[in-house]
Amino acid sequence: MNMTIKKNIITLCSVVCLTLFTSCTKTTIEENSKPQSVKPQDIVPVVILGGGIAGLTASIYLQQSNIPALVVEGPKPGGALGQSHEVNNWPGEYHVSGASIVEKIKKHALQSGATIIDGVVQNVTFTSLPYQITIELPDGKLKTIATHTCIIAMGTEPNFLHIPGEQGEDGFWGRGVSNCAVCDGAFYKNKKVVVVGGGDSAVEQAHYLSNIASSVTMLIRKDVFAAKDKKALDLLLKKENVSVRFNTAPHQIEGDAYGVTAIHTTNTKTNKQETIAVDGIFLAIGSRPNTTLFKDQLELTPQGFITLKNHQETSRPGIFAAGDIADNHFIQAITAAGDGCRAALQAKRFLDTLS
Repeated sequence: MNMTIKKNIITLCSVVCLTLFTSCTKTTIEENSKPQSVKPQDIVPVVILGGGIAGLTASIYLQQSNIPALVVEGPKPGGALGQSHEVNNWPGEYHVSGASIVEKIKKHALQSGATIIDGVVQNVTFTSLPYQITIELPDGKLKTIATHTCIIAMGTEPNFLHIPGEQGEDGFWGRGVSNCAVCDGAFYKNKKVVVVGGGDSAVEQAHYLSNIASSVTMLIRKDVFAAKDKKALDLLLKKENVSVRFNTAPHQIEGDAYGVTAIHTTNTKTNKQETIAVDGIFLAIGSRPNTTLFKDQLELTPQGFITLKNHQETSRPGIFAAGDIADNHFIQAITAAGDGCRAALQAKRFLDTLS
């Protein structure tokens, strides 16, 4: 490890230990309790929830503005991108792992002076300043942090089929199974792919893949499409390399050392089983934003995503959101990074109003 970076990390850890984690007693905050009396010197200017692309980018911009940034990584350091087996649409990189991109950005954040800690958010109180955030540390203890500004970048959790061969050590998630055609579609040029789902997202992904793959097979559990955009659906069904199988439910994914080779399905009406040879599987069955903690604190969309006003602003002054937790449309690493930049700049402006 570079000695400068090592020294920086040691210094940062010391700062965290001396300022944030002294007397880590097991305390809790009720959701509607009044903020505790906090000395100004104990308030962290900006707390960033989430250590993915959006959160790390925000920390870099804040540190370059000489604003101390504390990043709480969360249960999945690196976020969704960190789980990607291969990425080919990150500017300046080609055929690189998501983990590699995240590691570079994290290194950049640390070199900029950001403090990154391992913790999971348990509770937030955004009723009045200073805002209070309770996190669980690796040792199980709880610590409450007071802050003037918070950037929420906790991402989403994809919905899964929960069938053999999908996840886990023997699964093909990130090695042939994906939930993002724009992210991974280029790997399947002139290959056979399957899209699972019948909603608007499935139609959009199938249409995108139809311009890349040799064939696209849509697997729909029901006997009709759930998609509401009939124009987009009509355009998709006119594609010669797109086929649809209704009343079809996947029950197993098969593959080898190189990736996915087949998907096994069951007809929901006849119980007839079938094996479809395929190179890639795209799940278009939705995702869940990690917003449970904020449902009584911030305005959310009917789907549970954080509602944004102008430039990453939420319904609460000084609270900003970035990345997939507030974006269920683009869902790209590069747009998440842009969100993080905007959120950091907005946080700086908000802090300026308090001085």
